Parts: sequence; structure tokens; C-alpha cells
Amino acid sequence: MYFCCRLAWNVHKQIHLLEGQFKRCYRMDPLSRLALLVRPALQHDELRSARRTGTDPVSPENMLQMTISWLAGSNYHTTRGLAGTSVPGFNGYVHAVMNAICGCPELRIRSPTESKERIVVLVEAFTSLSKDGIMTSCVGCIDGWLCQISAPSSNEVPDVAAFYSGHYQMYGVNVQAICDAFCRFTGYCFNSP
Repeated sequence: MYFCCRLAWNVHKQIHLLEGQFKRCYRMDPLSRLALLVRPALQHDELRSARRTGTDPVSPENMLQMTISWLAGSNYHTTRGLAGTSVPGFNGYVHAVMNAICGCPELRIRSPTESKERIVVLVEAFTSLSKDGIMTSCVGCIDGWLCQISAPSSNEVPDVAAFYSGHYQMYGVNVQAICDAFCRFTGYCFNSP
């Protein structure tokens, strides 16, 4: 039986930070804060894992690193090879991390309608980032796209035609999202075109 060596996450992270390549590689600052938030959901029985696989268990930081690498566009074969996991293991870790992120209350999307104080903070952020403070009274940037789908059946939806976009000449779901000045989502909507 062959076992891969696990990636030494702390060493890997330090090398990338010293080289100034962490943000370029993972498209975000060091994963420390995110790791702290999702770690409880990703921890598992280390003894049982070692007995089952014959090697050290994959750490929550390692799972997060694989997922962020893959989401940033890395090839999953390269990512899982560097991390020392099997293909099914890699897929399981990605799903576990995504579930942990989606289930974390601190990472939930917060609407800009929460309070007047929050709206002031959002406006000030856009103003400070704009050239000469020209952008005033902006609380978010909105964009959208049509997610192409197969035509739903009349058993699935009450109005099949509602999912047809005359503009794009295809069936789809209209996705709209809004983000703050730091590209953090603050709202979203999924609807028929």
C-alpha cells in the first residue's frame, strides 16, 4: 500500500509569505482567520484517521489550502498531489470545507440594510477608495449573469416560459449580487429572467 506525504502547511505558508507570493498564489491574505473560523467543523478523529490511512491525518489548514487553491484556478491533480491526498479524498475535503464555510455564522452575507451605522461605514469605504473621494453615497457594486440551464419541466416550475431569456435566447436563472468596497458579498438574488 502506498501513502503520500502530507504537505507541511506551516512551512508551505511561511515560504510563500517570505517570498511575497502567498496572496498571488491563493488570491487572499494568509488563511489564518478563515482557518480559525472553520477549524471546528473540519477537525476529525486523528487516531482513527491514522489507523485507517497509515499516515498523518489531513489538517484543517491543509483542507482549506487545497480548496482555496482549487477555487483560485489550480488544477486539482496538482493540488491534491502536493497535499498528498487521493482524488476521492480531495473531493471530500473540498466539500467539507465548502460546507464549513457555508455553515459558519461569522461568514454569512450581511445585508447593507442592517443599520444606519453600517451604511455609513459602507459609504465611507467606497469614498476612501475612490480617486479624490469622488464616489459618494455608494453602498455597493452590483453585477449579474444568466446561469444557463436546461428548460425546466412543468412538473418542476409553474411557469416554464419565465425561465427563458429573450435577450440571451436561452433558458437560465438570473443571478444578481452586490458587494462592498472590499469585494465582500452583501446581498444576492436568484430569479427567473
